[in-house]
Order: sequence, then structure tokens, then C-alpha cells
Amino acid sequence: MSEKVKPDAKSQAMIYLQILGKLSRYTWRTAQEICDGLNNDGVPIWLLTVQRAIKLMREDPLVCLECNDSSRPFGYRLRKDSPFAQGELTPTITLQGNTHDG
Repeated sequence: MSEKVKPDAKSQAMIYLQILGKLSRYTWRTAQEICDGLNNDGVPIWLLTVQRAIKLMREDPLVCLECNDSSRPFGYRLRKDSPFAQGELTPTITLQGNTHDG
């Protein structure tokens, strides 16, 4: 795995989009599952970074992120009314920069 570095503002936004892309309206996912999925997609990220991002997204009413805290580890999913649940985010977004050709 490549070295993990603290992201700048653009990279931080991309991390949030990557995390949102791992969430579903129907399936609960743990922070560890999200982290593992991102690392498997080639996105080097620490679990603590994922947990911090999820905490911030949960505090933002526009994201509409649900948390199942009835047992540990907690599970997360998008609420039905989340604007991020309407479209499909894919793992093709990279943290390295522009993905456009030409």
C-alpha cells in the first residue's frame, strides 16, 4: 500500500465522496468495511480518517446519514431522502487528481 498522507481540501472532499460511494440506502456498513473497501479500490486511507469523516457527515443534516448504534461496531447507511442516495457514486474517482483524458 502506498504511503498515507494528510489530504488537502480537494482531496478531503474526494475522500467524502469515496466514503459516500461505499454507502447504501439498504445495507448497513461499518467504518472498517468502508475503510477496507476504499483500500481495496486503491484509495489509501486510515480507519480513523474514515471514522472522523463519518462523524462529520452524521452531523450535517444535508448528508442524511443513518447510524445503527444498537451494537458495536456501528453500522452506517444513507437515508432514503439523502441527496447522495439518488445517484450512483463509483470508485473511479481518484484522489490523485483529474481523471479526464485529453
